[in-house]
This record gives sequence, C-alpha cells and structure tokens, in this order.
Amino acid sequence: MLRSLAFVAALTMSAVASAAVYKWIDAAGGVHYSDRPQGDHAELVNIISRATNREAVASHTVTAQVQRNASAQQEEKQKSEQHTEQAVAADLAKAQGKKCADAKERYRLTIESHQLYRQGKNGERVYLSDSEISQERLNARRDLDASCGSTK
Repeated sequence: MLRSLAFVAALTMSAVASAAVYKWIDAAGGVHYSDRPQGDHAELVNIISRATNREAVASHTVTAQVQRNASAQQEEKQKSEQHTEQAVAADLAKAQGKKCADAKERYRLTIESHQLYRQGKNGERVYLSDSEISQERLNARRDLDASCGSTK
C-alpha cells in the first residue's frame, strides 16, 4: 500500500513538473499563458525547469544580508556624523552670539562712559586721555564689526 502511494505521488509530481504551457494572443493584442490551449492559434511554449541550487541561494542570501548590514552601518555612521556636525554648528553659533553680545556691551560702555580706565600694574585705575578714549572706542567698534558683522 505504501509503495503504491509513493508511486502515485511520484507520477503526480512528474506530471506537474512537465506540465505544458500554451501562449496565445487575444483579439485585443494581449498575450496570455495557460496550461490549456485557447483557440487554434495557441502555441506550445518550451519551459526548461532546473532544480534549485540551495547552496547558491543560501550564499546569495548571506551576501545580501551582509550588504544590507554594511549599508545600515554606513547610514547610521552618516546620521551620527550629521548630528555631530549640527551640534558643532549650534555650539559655534552660540559662541558667536555670546562674542557679539560681549562686543556690543563693550562698545556701549566705551560710547556712554565719559571716563575710561585700565588697570595699572598694582591694580590701581589709570584713566585714559581723550585721544586714548577715542582710540579705545574705535577698537571697540572694530571688535563689534568683526564679531557681529558690520551691519549690526
């Protein structure tokens, strides 16, 4: 009984594997394929079937997975680098903003003050002359222009 069942299964498999395929073109010009001929103009298509090479499929699958992993790592690295670059740009902008604010404050003080001084060697105040004050104001303005741009 088991032998006859195996024989019937083998016959069924071989029939499926060698099934005929027909190709025909309908009146609208559409190409169709079927296991049964449709009309007188159906032509038998010779299909060559080969067994699947499991080793080649496994090798291809592994190679594709390695490539996907490498691509994912590269993408992650690029995202990390972009994030770092954005953080650096934000830090630079913040530092530049502080430098500009400090330059504005220094310039404001030099313009609004009637007397300016600097620290002497012993920590005493040494007041500037009128020409030194003018020069200090020019220096503060140049620093402001360099830090904030000439339009600010």
